[in-house]
Amino acid sequence: MQRFELSDGKSNKFWQVDVQDTDLVVRYGRIGTDGQEKIKSFDSTTQAEKERDKLIAQKTKKGYAPAGDTARAAPPAPNRDKPAPKPAASKPAVKKTARAGVPEVLAHPPWLAPKKASTKKAGPAVVIELEPLPHPESMDWEEGAREEHTRYAPHESRKSVQEFLNRCAEHADKGKSMYAYIDDHWYMRDLVDDDIARALAEAPNHVWRSYTAEYVVGRLNERVLESERIFELAAHFGQPAASKMLAPVVSTRAARFMARGFVGKRTRALGEAWLDKHPETAAVGLIPVALEKKGKDRDAARAALQHLGARGHGPLVQQTAARYGEEAAADMRALLGEDTAAALPDKLPKLPKFLQRDALPPVELTSGGTLAEDEVEALLTMLAFSPLDNPYTGIAAVKAACTDESLAAFALALFQQWQANREPSAEAWMLFAGGLLGDDQLARALTPVIRAWPGAGGHQKAVKGLAVLRAIGSDVAMMMLYGISQKVKFKGIKEQARQMVDAIAQERGLTVAELGDRLVPRLDLDDDGSMRLDFGPRAFTWASMKRSSPLSSTRTISGSSPCPSRARPTTRRWPPPPPSGSRR
Repeated sequence: MQRFELSDGKSNKFWQVDVQDTDLVVRYGRIGTDGQEKIKSFDSTTQAEKERDKLIAQKTKKGYAPAGDTARAAPPAPNRDKPAPKPAASKPAVKKTARAGVPEVLAHPPWLAPKKASTKKAGPAVVIELEPLPHPESMDWEEGAREEHTRYAPHESRKSVQEFLNRCAEHADKGKSMYAYIDDHWYMRDLVDDDIARALAEAPNHVWRSYTAEYVVGRLNERVLESERIFELAAHFGQPAASKMLAPVVSTRAARFMARGFVGKRTRALGEAWLDKHPETAAVGLIPVALEKKGKDRDAARAALQHLGARGHGPLVQQTAARYGEEAAADMRALLGEDTAAALPDKLPKLPKFLQRDALPPVELTSGGTLAEDEVEALLTMLAFSPLDNPYTGIAAVKAACTDESLAAFALALFQQWQANREPSAEAWMLFAGGLLGDDQLARALTPVIRAWPGAGGHQKAVKGLAVLRAIGSDVAMMMLYGISQKVKFKGIKEQARQMVDAIAQERGLTVAELGDRLVPRLDLDDDGSMRLDFGPRAFTWASMKRSSPLSSTRTISGSSPCPSRARPTTRRWPPPPPSGSRR
């Protein structure tokens, strides 16, 4: 056994090493003691000797020297009697072949694939400085939206625009806050449009309030498009004021702000509605932003363009990108085709411990058979990181490959397990799975729970439940949503449901009343469930009571008092009995 010692005034230690067959024996400790011993086994003597030589080199580098007569001899020659085994050749990883009918995203989940090492920072494929292509600009006001923009400015005083500008300059020189002279904005209602346009052009950013700028947009309408001024104010205010102010503006200059609104929590509905209504304007305005250097605007633009692709506007985006050049077109093709690593979250969620996989119903393939355990696990992982409003693209592949009935039963079982475990908000994906895969059965099971949640302090859960009903989208789900919007004792959730119903009616080109009549046919009954039948000289009012028998009343045209009567059986038999003695 080779022994090495280290004595430098601070340390007085020894270290010994020996190879015994395929074992490496090491003993170490303070000089004068037995020390401690460690044994490490190897597959061969050669590997043990290589490890011994490596450790000796490390110890001598630290100052250890051979003890006594032990020479610092060269490492002994390897044992030639026993040839060293050849290292096993590494076999290339064999990719498992997907079963027939199983979507690729379940057979080979992208999040389980080994990540490729890269020294480059994440970013767009290309960075190009582009100017937006010429595109028509206009104003598009929803019903009542312009009145909403101009409902502020309550004061009535006849002041000139010059007085307004002078006050702005005076307070700016004094360095006062905008709140010190906000009253000056309220008399703008009494100015003519030319004076308001002048104030918009000349008053500095810091004297404006967002609602005053909204008022100017409503008053001037298309005149605000004559300069960059309103967009400068939008940049000054930021979100959510910018999205609200520019919602009626159909311009490539507004696209950047509406994309930022789309990725914001408070302004997502405004941004999404604007993108869906003006996809071409959005594509022309956002493609240059999506090719800028890394930043929030670029990220928002790319998310908005992906949203357009998911809504069926992918060809439009690609055609528009081609007008910007081949590099832009290639980047947009890559962006709209991202369905693997680029669309995955930075950190995959952990599935809850209470999730009972064995209790979930099998998911059936349209080609026959069911999903295997690892494929079900991949489906659960996808559902766990898929937002309801912008699900992971693999969800669509699963829906195309599996039967609707089995997916709906799977989603219902997830919802029931979530309910049974106290509905943890951290696992709300088990509720949202119903919006992605559920059907009418889940909508019926969810509706009474939504109605009860606000009373138990679960307003936010009720709002999520409304979003699930809307995502299901069937007539039954819409009927349930409409019913909540019409009759529920909690005002907050009722108002949320009404807003969703309004948006659905607008999407279908109907009024809310027309939508409600299609979802819940009234059969021309009045609000109290009655119907008036007018036959000229006599009129009848029919009403359905809780019992099956109807209640009717009659009234003559001459004005005699109504004579309510309940239909009663008479003693007269019908048809009349045959004459006695005759045969039936």
